[in-house]
This record gives sequence, C-alpha cells and structure tokens, in this order.
Amino acid sequence: MSAKTQAPHKRPGNAAAKPEALRVMMVVRLANGFVSSIANGAWEPSGSPAIAKLIQRLDAGPEELRLVLTRALAAGDDPVVAELRASRKPLSGLQTQPTVLVEGPRIYSGPGFWLREILHGLSVWLAARRFRPDIIYVDRSNVLSGALLTRFGNTPVVLRLLGVPPELRKILEGKQLARRAFRWAYASPFAQVISTLEGSRVVDFMSAALDDAVPRSVMLNGVDQPRGELGQHDVAAAIPKDRVVVMFLGRIEALKGAELFVDALLAMTPDKARLIHGLIVGDGALLDDLNARVAAAGASERVTFTGPLPHDQVARLLDRCDIYVSLNRQGHLSNATLEAMTHAVPTVIQEIADSGGGMDEFASLVPRQAFRAISPGAGANELANVLTGLAKSQRERASMAKALKIFAKKNLTSWDERIDREVALLQKTARAAAR
Repeated sequence: MSAKTQAPHKRPGNAAAKPEALRVMMVVRLANGFVSSIANGAWEPSGSPAIAKLIQRLDAGPEELRLVLTRALAAGDDPVVAELRASRKPLSGLQTQPTVLVEGPRIYSGPGFWLREILHGLSVWLAARRFRPDIIYVDRSNVLSGALLTRFGNTPVVLRLLGVPPELRKILEGKQLARRAFRWAYASPFAQVISTLEGSRVVDFMSAALDDAVPRSVMLNGVDQPRGELGQHDVAAAIPKDRVVVMFLGRIEALKGAELFVDALLAMTPDKARLIHGLIVGDGALLDDLNARVAAAGASERVTFTGPLPHDQVARLLDRCDIYVSLNRQGHLSNATLEAMTHAVPTVIQEIADSGGGMDEFASLVPRQAFRAISPGAGANELANVLTGLAKSQRERASMAKALKIFAKKNLTSWDERIDREVALLQKTARAAAR
C-alpha cells in the first residue's frame, strides 16, 4: 500500500549532498482541540497535547512531515467540521499543510462505516504513495488504514494508542464483522506500538490485542509547570482563604465523574461543608446543569465553577488548592492528574472496577501513601467523608504531599523530554526497517 522503504533520500542536484532527514507521515484524528485551528487557519491547539506537541516538534525539527487529519462525522458535531471535508489548508504556525479527511457516519457498522473507511484508506494510501515516507504514524482512529499499510506495504507503520476507552475493549470479543476487522487490524505486524500510560490498563489490552512479536512502548505524558503572575481578575484571588480547597480539574462530563463530585459537596452536613470550598475547573456538557444544581441548593458561595482557563491560571489554582479529586472512569494518570502531582497536591481517586482482573496502573505506579481511594461503587457520602477527613487533618495532607513530591521528581518529565523520547523511538524504528 505504500512506497517501498528506502535508504534516506538524496536531495537532487548534488551527488555529495547529505541524506535528507527522516520523512514522517502522520495520520491522526482531527481532534476537537484542532478543529478551530484548521477552520481559522492558525495552529493554536486547545487539546490532545501529546499529538499536538509531536506535530509541532516534527514540523519544526529536521524531519520532513506530511500530516493527514481524519474525522468520522457525528450527529452532534459542530457544522464547521463538515465544512473541512477533503481540504488541504495552510496554517500559520505550521510549515506543513495538513490534509483533512472528514466523512460520516461515526457508527461502527453498516455500509456508511465501510464506505468511510474505504475512502479514508484510499486517500491515505495515495498520500503515502506521493510522499514516500520513511515511516508512517497512525493513531487508533486510523488503525484499519494503518493495518492495510503495514500488511501490504513495505514502509514501517507505528500505531499510537492514547489509552484504551471502554468501547475499544469491546472489539476483543464478538462475531460482528466490524469487531473482527478491528481484531485483525490490531494484530497486524506494526513496526512499533506506542501508548500513553493514563491508567486505563493499556498493558493488558496490548497483550490481548497485539501480535506477540510487535515491539511496544508505554509512556506517561509530559508535564510543564507555567507560573503566571497574579492578575487583577485571577480566579485564585476570589477563593476563600480560610477554607480547604478541593479541586476537580478536567472535562465536566459523566465519564469524568463530575456529577459525583458535586453530589459529594452537596451531601456534606453544614458543619462539614464550612470546612471546604469546592473548585471545578474546565468545560463540558454538564457544566451548566451542575452549576444550576449548586445554585438551586443555595451552595454557590462554597462552590466555584471557573469554566476553561489558560494553563498558567490552572497552575496558580493547583498551587492554591489543598486536595485534588480524580473520578475519571477511564484512568487516573490523565494530564490533569499528572499536573496535580507536580504541584504535590494530595489526591483522592475512585478505584476502577475491572472484570478482567487487569492491574490498576495508577495504584501500581503511585505510592499508596500519596493518595486516598474510594471504592468503585462509592456514592456521594463516601466521597464526602474522605474529603472532610482530609480537610480536618493538615498533617495527613502534608504527608501525602511529601510522597507525591518524591514520586513526581522521580517519574515525571517535561513535555519536551517526553516528545523527544517519542521522536527518538520513531528514528530508531525507521533505521531498523531500512537495514
């Protein structure tokens, strides 16, 4: 499906010229955080930092990048997404001009699904044929195209997982045609599989889905700690100084546990509620509903909804907060949690039930004295009790913070270091395939 892998290409016109840098073709999903960048013609990503930073690093570095962004249309998508169909647009901030492939529907069955995959696969194959990359990098949204490229071509293909959402595990069993196709795709002879370690038990998914001979690497995301100056309208300045601040950071959605956090704050008896100020940072589908519930309960003075904030403002809030809560049902090594760890904020998580018995990656990596956990089926009262218990014990919070500080210093790196590791792995994989 792709051009034959060759030794590094020579620039025309000079027989003694140095070999060209690595030619990398990236085929990744047009994430929500990239849509406005493409639509406005200026690269200012607001999400998917691991992919965004890799794009920026390859675009600015000695490598030659070809970028293809794909999207399966869904009913609730912003209309601007459909307008980006089959376009190649220049972006200020990037040297490469991404090709955008947008088709529907998102559902994983029916003729529409197969037609979309065929169209995307053909477009990706043609792009690879024209560009003649040394290595192709695809994410899990493009695993079927990646499987065809690696099974029927000679260019090494790297598959990138961004963790394992619950719906992805469904492909491991079942006789449906789409699930069989995905099992076939994940079992392809990829040159390398890379995944984010974010707590969703990706290691056991890899063991179940990948061919045993495929090399694999699992990495924590990077973390940067900007420090902004306190501004006149800084959110941190409005938080009561005599309360223990408990922070929820991330998308305000059911999958992230936002409802349980608000339920716990509202379930506290008046004497316990006076100890704590709830801080909810982020945007999402439940933001307005949860804000209205807090207002209806007369609790607006003890719960602050900030909405989305710039990274430096988030860093200031993490410096101010006393307890961080992660109720993410997919895993607790998210970007938000890693940032809280770098600020040594005592952390409360909800254990994640796993019928397959896979190891909880958060609990196996983070020392037990650094966090507290509620059970998978815990309700608002159990979470409220843990939070108020920590609010009453400054000594316990200090002990947790000390353990987190040690863990972060030993295990967490900057984003630059993290992306450099991934680029080095791509270079090593391409060199090995060219021998």
